[in-house]
Amino acid sequence: MNTPAAATAPTRVGADAHSCNIAAALPRLAAEAPARIALRCPGSRGADGLARYDLTLTYAELDARSDAIAAGLARRGIVRGTRTVVMVRPSPEFFLLMFALFKAGAVPVLVDPGIDRRALKQCLDEAEPQAFVGIPLAHFARVLLGWAKSAR
Repeated sequence: MNTPAAATAPTRVGADAHSCNIAAALPRLAAEAPARIALRCPGSRGADGLARYDLTLTYAELDARSDAIAAGLARRGIVRGTRTVVMVRPSPEFFLLMFALFKAGAVPVLVDPGIDRRALKQCLDEAEPQAFVGIPLAHFARVLLGWAKSAR
């Protein structure tokens, strides 16, 4: 794929009022309220066995870490317009990855890692992904069963 270097470099989207990218607001929020909690996820379990929402990321952490992930994705060729299958369980890492993909301008194709095998194959065939980010079991199945061969 021959694209100018400027088109493949990760860009930090400005928080402009006309932007349609959710990640555009993150740098502004991180600057205005860096210590404010942006995200709470289940972590440990309480004495009652219920999940406690004690895993947090601040706006500054979410912005900085998603910038670093976006840069790593760009080094792997995941840039603006890259159709990227995402098979990651809901977690703080999922949200970091999603913001990174939005910052990179990639096109996330969200797939539930627990989806039925036949439906998964059809989904991957129809999506024609150019990249694949997933939990180890999803990568193993993809390689073993020959799915999403177009993805890197």
